[in-house]
Amino acid sequence: MRIGIRIPSAGPLAGPESLAAVASAAEDLGYDSVWVTEHFALPDEYAASYSYTPTGKSWWTADSPHLEVFNTLSWVAARTERVRLGTSVVVLPFRNPVVLAKSVATLDVLSGGRAILGVGVGWLEPEFAALAVPMGERAARTNECLGAIRALLSQERPAFEGERHRFDGAFGFAPKPVQRPWPPIWVGGESRAALERVVRYGDGWHPGALTPEALAPKLELLDHICAERGRDRSEIEISLRALPAMPWEDSYLEAYRELGVSLVIFDPAYTHTELGDYLREVEAYARFVGA
Repeated sequence: MRIGIRIPSAGPLAGPESLAAVASAAEDLGYDSVWVTEHFALPDEYAASYSYTPTGKSWWTADSPHLEVFNTLSWVAARTERVRLGTSVVVLPFRNPVVLAKSVATLDVLSGGRAILGVGVGWLEPEFAALAVPMGERAARTNECLGAIRALLSQERPAFEGERHRFDGAFGFAPKPVQRPWPPIWVGGESRAALERVVRYGDGWHPGALTPEALAPKLELLDHICAERGRDRSEIEISLRALPAMPWEDSYLEAYRELGVSLVIFDPAYTHTELGDYLREVEAYARFVGA
């Protein structure tokens, strides 16, 4: 099993020195990958709908810094040599697929083939409003974006027909990513619709902080959908984010391994204001590297 770590692209430590220090430490400690999260506009108030806290509220405030993911990962790529560079997750309804595909291909080229594109549908309604994207269209927009970026990244003269985006092979799209046909696309979400999306478009499934007990029935559903759709389940990599509150013992990680999880991404506390505290968490989780 491989181990990744979220780096401080958001919150009090979001900045060049902290990012470089944490990413370099992760590489030196043997982590497989480093990960960043995405938000564009955070409201003062919103309905409680976040799945991974007891209150349904995110850790962020409206004033929390949140660096743009591809600029951030390009900065990190220039200061590392080996670790893979992942998004957990890009909110696809917010993105133009042509621009997104260009960002992904550029990161993959500049990093020597280290990009992983984790994607999701989004959840924060005021953020959708700020970007003038109807939240009710998020699933359809996500599916269309996935189809379009796969065509853009893999076809010399991309052709795609969607409701919002169409191109008919009349233009080139270069450079192509180093990883072919595209960098791994890991699809987030835990509903049946999300798992259908994984099977249709994804190279991996990237849910949130599911315990082994909660993950097991979801994997059974994923197996069922693969069988229905004629997809080889072994083609789909399973990764997940992990929260500090989980009981991180060897037996817990072993339970994930037995379920077929290949990557666990540890999530240091979002509230750290001192770089040393963040680095101590990175060092603490490193005991699982190579597990």
